[in-house]
Amino acid sequence: LHSFSEKANISENISKFIEFISLEQIQRYALLAIGNLAFCRENRMNLAASGSLREMLLHLSTASNTSVAKAAMRALAILGK
Repeated sequence: LHSFSEKANISENISKFIEFISLEQIQRYALLAIGNLAFCRENRMNLAASGSLREMLLHLSTASNTSVAKAAMRALAILGK
């Protein structure tokens, strides 16, 4: 079991990490996670059924940050859209 101080330390480290990374990096990692989830057939069917997700991916595929745009296009390709 982790002690209270260890849990507080972990939370502090996560907070520092989130402050360190940029919004674009968070978007990219989230898009990569969506794409990875879509490799599972059941997940892909559920994700593909979401019209709002498709719209968001299409919007982000034209983002000025190329790594975000590429991650969005990757997710769209995996979803078959």
